Amino acid sequence: MPRKNFYISDADEKDVYQKAKDLAGDSISSVIVDALRQYVYSREAAAKEMDPIIIYEGQIDHRHNVSTGTNLRFTGKELATYKPGTDELDLVVVYKLYYTLKGKFLVWKGSFNRDSEIEICTRSKAYDSFREVSEGGYPGELISQAVKQMPDVACEELDI
Repeated sequence: MPRKNFYISDADEKDVYQKAKDLAGDSISSVIVDALRQYVYSREAAAKEMDPIIIYEGQIDHRHNVSTGTNLRFTGKELATYKPGTDELDLVVVYKLYYTLKGKFLVWKGSFNRDSEIEICTRSKAYDSFREVSEGGYPGELISQAVKQMPDVACEELDI
């Protein structure tokens, strides 16, 4: 494996390098590679105007301040939000469509019952392509908003 040299200023050697070396033990090179990996990831996200996003999956009972679920984090951007209104059970439904840094699509559906003050967030679903999302039975308005945000997202590339 080729050897790489990194030059560290005297001030940084005392403040950062020595602390990192103490925490890492014998493998300071793994710390440097992890830092480079994180640097590349954050720069790619910034170039694509993507940010860390946290969504919640599970159930929240606001009356009793009880939550049974988990937060999920990924890097991406929101393409569309659609609130069709209330249904026959007086549920307010919200759909959100995200595009992720890894080129996938994630649809999150949440619902809130105004009478019981219980928020129910159904499981999010990830898709490999926009075609899969558009064929997934989601409201047309959600799909239309996404196409307006990213017109090329609805384009199928032909290898001809």
